[in-house]
Amino acid sequence: EAYLPEVLRGTPQVVAKEAVPADAGDAQTIRGLFPATCDTPLVEFSARSSAEADRAPIKVGVVLSGGQAPGGHSVIAGIFD
Repeated sequence: EAYLPEVLRGTPQVVAKEAVPADAGDAQTIRGLFPATCDTPLVEFSARSSAEADRAPIKVGVVLSGGQAPGGHSVIAGIFD
């Protein structure tokens, strides 16, 4: 059986947190490279009771650092599955 964290079973609740600030020295470069995602809030998932479940799908984005890494494909395949 595939492992799925408890918080992602059922329909998790999305909790928006404060945006993670970019390093002051790199902020303009980062904004130039990632204009649509820079300064967006951090998102965490929390479990919700079955009474609150609305069965709406959750859209999840994955940002890769650019270098190849063992297991990266498995992580994305696991989210998709």
